[in-house]
Amino acid sequence: MLNSSTLLKLNVQLRQNIWEHTIEDEDDFESHLDYIHFNPVKHGYVSRPADWPHSSFHRWVEKGIYELNWGSDREQPVAIPKLNRNVGE
Repeated sequence: MLNSSTLLKLNVQLRQNIWEHTIEDEDDFESHLDYIHFNPVKHGYVSRPADWPHSSFHRWVEKGIYELNWGSDREQPVAIPKLNRNVGE
């Protein structure tokens, strides 16, 4: 269990690592989605994005944007397929 001093240090460190970024275009958006969804795999928490229960990845799979096995080869995929602009319309 982490004590309050450790949690405070962690909170400060996390805040220092946060940066703002305005999404510039569709390619930039897709790159950020890839990064977010692949992060649990990159850090060794799971072997594929679909195994991380706290992810929006599952909603994107339901919408047909990602395939369920995307990112499961432990190498970060280059990009997701182009977003279907009709999703949610």
